[in-house]
Amino acid sequence: MTTCIIAEKPSVARDIARIVGANNKQDGYLEGSGYLVTWAMGHLIALAMPEAYGFSAYKAEDLPIRPNPFQLVVRQVRKDKEYVSDPSALKQLKVIRSCFDKADRIIVATDAGREGELIFRYIYQYLDCKKPYDRLWISSLTDKAIREGLSNLKPGNCYDNLYHSAKARSEADWLVGINASRALSIARRGGYSLGRVQTPTLAMVCRRYIENRDFSSVPYWKLSVLTEKEGLSLKAVGCKDYESEASAQTALAALRSQSRLTVESVARRVDEHGRIKVTQSVLTSFYTDTRIVSCYLRRTCLHKPTGKTMFSPFYGHESAHLKLKKGCSSNQLARAASLFTHKVYDFFPRSISTLYG
Repeated sequence: MTTCIIAEKPSVARDIARIVGANNKQDGYLEGSGYLVTWAMGHLIALAMPEAYGFSAYKAEDLPIRPNPFQLVVRQVRKDKEYVSDPSALKQLKVIRSCFDKADRIIVATDAGREGELIFRYIYQYLDCKKPYDRLWISSLTDKAIREGLSNLKPGNCYDNLYHSAKARSEADWLVGINASRALSIARRGGYSLGRVQTPTLAMVCRRYIENRDFSSVPYWKLSVLTEKEGLSLKAVGCKDYESEASAQTALAALRSQSRLTVESVARRVDEHGRIKVTQSVLTSFYTDTRIVSCYLRRTCLHKPTGKTMFSPFYGHESAHLKLKKGCSSNQLARAASLFTHKVYDFFPRSISTLYG
């Protein structure tokens, strides 16, 4: 019996092929010991563009475009102002079809997740394959993990709900992106691209860039005090910012009227090299009466950044950082937005109602 294993990436396919003994390298797959191990190279199959449904021109009366059913096509690339099938995708898809035809059963080894499931199901559906398939579900590529996964395969239909979830996400993205882009392009008489992830992400990047560009310095005052006890000196800076010099002077006068102060809390400070600047054992002695040697006001400003600004959105436990140079173009901003295409949800129900409402 011949078994075809399909992975999502060539590197994963090579790791699995080594375990099952498929060591003979062929064009687009590996074979040996009764196994054919091939790969998908990401999304080989995608949802067709509106032109496939007869919506070539941008017309308001055509909106919203709601295909039923959606058509699947080989991954498209842009060439001479139109989309054509990706030659590399066509070549690999031909290899996959050949492997499926030779095999008696299929083992799905795409990534253990929603998108991995969708990648295989779209290929399986596009090739109109009817062969039975099992699911290899592993999150590690160690030899032990692969062997354990191969000995604990599950029927493919156990992951039908995961596929339906991925399919719904894919089709929703198409509906939102295509219709919103065409609606805005028609309204503004230009070529615009909107998307569930890219649009709110680009908005965050641009908003933060504009805030940085338009930022003006604001002066404020802080209280500083030098204290002494038992031959030890301690310089402290107040945590409160005074926006007016008058209020700061009032606080300074009140401080100068005191001859002693009491430390209420101690913060352990570490410098940029990880060295402790002041030990807690030293600071503990300042908890009780400490003589004030001098106190004064310190004027400072929130200076407008002159080089780069850091934009750090946080979603759950994930974070990302983007450095933007001052004066960057809209194209640079758009490219920067592509770095932030993760976990920006629940934007489009509002955006669509705005566009169509």
